[in-house]
Amino acid sequence: MSLPEPSADALATSHALSHRIAADIAAADGWISFAHFMQEALYAPGLGYYAAGSRKFGADGDFVTAPELTPLFAQTLARQLAELLPQTAGNIMEFGAGTGRLAADLLLALDALGCAPVQYFIVDLSPDLIERQRDTIARLAPALLPRVQWLAALPKTFDGIMLGNEVLDAMPCELVVRQQDGRLQQRGVTIRDAVQSMGANLMGAATLTPSGGFPLLVKYLDARENLSVQVHPSPAYAAANPGAHLKTESWYIVHAEPGAVIYKGVRPGVTREQFAAHITDATVVNDLIAVPVRAGDFHHLPSGTCHALGAGVVVAEVQTPSDTTFRVFDWGRTERALHVRQALECIDFSGKTDPAPVRASEGERTLLVSTEFYAAAELNLRAGDPHTLRIGGRAPRVWMLLEGAGEFRAEAGEFDPVPLRTGDTALFPAAMPAARFTPTTPTRVLEVLLPHREPPTGLRT
Repeated sequence: MSLPEPSADALATSHALSHRIAADIAAADGWISFAHFMQEALYAPGLGYYAAGSRKFGADGDFVTAPELTPLFAQTLARQLAELLPQTAGNIMEFGAGTGRLAADLLLALDALGCAPVQYFIVDLSPDLIERQRDTIARLAPALLPRVQWLAALPKTFDGIMLGNEVLDAMPCELVVRQQDGRLQQRGVTIRDAVQSMGANLMGAATLTPSGGFPLLVKYLDARENLSVQVHPSPAYAAANPGAHLKTESWYIVHAEPGAVIYKGVRPGVTREQFAAHITDATVVNDLIAVPVRAGDFHHLPSGTCHALGAGVVVAEVQTPSDTTFRVFDWGRTERALHVRQALECIDFSGKTDPAPVRASEGERTLLVSTEFYAAAELNLRAGDPHTLRIGGRAPRVWMLLEGAGEFRAEAGEFDPVPLRTGDTALFPAAMPAARFTPTTPTRVLEVLLPHREPPTGLRT
């Protein structure tokens, strides 16, 4: 037996919800808790499974539970509750009450047994279901409705009996796994999960990493002290060492304290042998090009560029998602290992590194860099002037809001408005419908695009 095809409205709601969750993951540096995922999947306003308004229970819905079929379920349960309630303060708390049919039948059965509860609490997060529960109880047990109270969270104290009929699929909860050493590790939902569930609707014609992951990593870095001097594998080193991966990155300077610098490349004339000797005597920083920085500077760091963030600098970083890093100097800190031999094989000693930054022009959009891995542009948007975003199925796009605030709205109303403010990161799936961002204040955005082929067919936008 095959399942029926979802309706066009159901598919549209599903895609809008997927877009919302993907944006949440991107804004949280690529990871959200399982409880956060459940909250969105089930109760996102107008989109979540229990909050989108469609019928879930009964012949016209997705499933039927025992209380919906017959009052015998509640009447049988009531006999057990009648024995236990006198041993408590006489209260009942039900989690996830569905249509309210179990609550109504229990109230009637307990009242018939002369053991009606003092209070019947219902813990539920769905406004749609709460309204339906209230209507059901008012229709079937109107005299007992005043005993019912709805809660959105557990009370600090409770004396009574708790009921949970199929509760785990309705309440957001944390997911943990026990490691081999006995430690508990919290599980969550990542960009990789979004890639697997959304497929081409997220990625369009963009290419995944060889391991099937998202081909980009973006984050904010706040260097309150000098960060380690390091280098990522050069193309030659990566070709000769299969376990090593290229890592090209770029920094947009969001904030810089007076006198702050970054270190970008090796000074012309410094040899590999001199550099190695200066690592040993801890003077290697003098071999690096110290570049004074100010907010609005953009620096690109191809693989093989020796680099470090100086103290007092905040950057928006865009990079390919490789974790192969070779550390050569850590400012006297000894907690982390150095990788001097590997680094010396990777560092570019040609003296051709350009230390000069790129800065945006006066126009609305300035291309800052274009590589085989990604392109980055700065958008300068005026308050009140809508900016239209049309992706058209080509590839996902990332926005990092460097300054300002505003709101995204779908041009045809396919998803709820999404507010963005300074420091937020948003991931826009390839299949996202045309949308407009209206700044409420002057706004600067770092926009990151992925290379792509022609958009695939069959995308739902």
